[in-house]
Amino acid sequence: PRLVRFMVSDAAFLRLAIPAESVELPDDFDLDLSLFDPTGEEVSYSFNYGTDEVVEAVLPMDGIWTLEIDGYYIFSQNSNRFSRDFDLYGWIVPMAPGGNMQ
Repeated sequence: PRLVRFMVSDAAFLRLAIPAESVELPDDFDLDLSLFDPTGEEVSYSFNYGTDEVVEAVLPMDGIWTLEIDGYYIFSQNSNRFSRDFDLYGWIVPMAPGGNMQ
């Protein structure tokens, strides 16, 4: 598995996603996500078939979070190796009000 660590501070909501359209051949590719809080507790997971994966946390605690990306099936026919590129998207909604959304 691949581990991605990132800092969260003063957040109301956290979402991380690997949508199916972020992979060239999503039907031939399967990733799974597990989200761990700063204490190491798993707080969300997504084990869908394919690459349409989303994990979320409401009122995430401050600290360094870890996302585990596990390639369940990642064989690339184009390169004949177990590898594939994908895009990971992340959203952190701040606790403090503000901005220009009306």
